[in-house]
Amino acid sequence: MPAALALAALGMGCSPAADPAATPRSAPAPAAAPTATMQARAVPLDATRALAMLETRLQSDRTYPDPQCLSYENEGNAWTDMAASAAPAATPEAVDVAVREIHGGACQGDPQTAPVRDRYRVERSGTILCYDVVNGDYVGYAQRTRDRAGGML
Repeated sequence: MPAALALAALGMGCSPAADPAATPRSAPAPAAAPTATMQARAVPLDATRALAMLETRLQSDRTYPDPQCLSYENEGNAWTDMAASAAPAATPEAVDVAVREIHGGACQGDPQTAPVRDRYRVERSGTILCYDVVNGDYVGYAQRTRDRAGGML
C-alpha cells in the first residue's frame, strides 16, 4: 500500500486490510438500502423547505437582479378553486410557489400591489419547474433559464 494511501486510511480510522487469502469470505451483503428518491417519496414535502430550496437556487443562479425586492409565496392548491385559472394545481408531491415583487421602501413600485413575477413548482425530489405562460404548463428550470437567455446557454 502506498504511504500516502496508508496515511489517509489511518487518518480516517481505518487500518490496512488483512491478507485476502487468510481472511475467510463473509456472507453476501444484504440488499441495498432504499434510494434517496424512494426515501424522498416517503417524506411529505414541507412548504417551508420548498420555499427555501427555491429561494436559494434563484439567488445562487442570480435569476433576478433585485432579490431583496422579492417575496416567495406558497400557493398550495389555491388554483384548484379557480376553474378559469391557467396554472395547474400542485400535486401532493409538489409545492407551487409565486415569486412576487415587493414594492415600497427601497423597492420601486406601488406599495399597494405585489405582482407575480414568476411561478415555480418545487417537487419532492428537489426538481424545480417554472411555469411557462405561453404553453400553459410547467417546464424544466434549465429550459426556462436557457429560453430567457435567448437559447445561448
